[in-house]
Amino acid sequence: MGKGLFRDEAVAAYQNPETRGGLLAVVPPTGRNVAIPLLLVVVLGVVAALLIRVAVTAEGRGVVQSTGGPVRVAPPMSGTVTALHVRAGDQVKKGAPLFAVNGRTITAPRPGAVDKVATTVGSSVVAHSPTVIEIIPSDAALVGRMTIPARYRSRLRVGDAVRIRLDEHDGAGHAQGSVERVGGDVRAADRASAPRQAGSVPDEPTVLVELRLDAMPRGVDGEFRHGMAFTGVAVLERERALALLLPRGMLR
Repeated sequence: MGKGLFRDEAVAAYQNPETRGGLLAVVPPTGRNVAIPLLLVVVLGVVAALLIRVAVTAEGRGVVQSTGGPVRVAPPMSGTVTALHVRAGDQVKKGAPLFAVNGRTITAPRPGAVDKVATTVGSSVVAHSPTVIEIIPSDAALVGRMTIPARYRSRLRVGDAVRIRLDEHDGAGHAQGSVERVGGDVRAADRASAPRQAGSVPDEPTVLVELRLDAMPRGVDGEFRHGMAFTGVAVLERERALALLLPRGMLR
């Protein structure tokens, strides 16, 4: 018979109970050993939720507007438009020619940007109506007007900081603003005049908030202009993280 798989000395040692040794006892962990670490994790989580404060914000869509609105230029007499000197988007100085009726030139009453041209050469116009050209005055103050859900109205205060993300400078960080006035009128969804993001559907009433425009985003040349669309985020308050998980006012 050939040699076995194991040496004879090893087989003999295994068969001898005095040299084989006892069995290794494996004891499962007790419930106490598991419960104590879990309890510590829960306690630390509750303490953190009590100490950490989370910013509560209200977000809304808005637009930069001139405080006095556009200057509307109407023809002083009836006749035919014989010349048109400006296009929408042009910057004009006070006294710059805008259009002519029957050869008589009508000039800009204030400096600003031409926002609307509602006539063409050869068109007939009636004295004092309708408006032919609208100008957004450059010497008028600008404000931001945005709508936020009405449920936040009581928590918004004059002077609260607002982060403003301008659509045309979307990758440039936030402009800075602050709340100047909170409207008292609750506006139905179909009355909200501020532009909304494409595809969004308003599902609750809103209030109009007027903002002071404090600073453009860092690194952006230029100033705020009438018609700039934006998203505004107002910081309402900072609440303990645990309060956000419980009914409002429970921890106060």
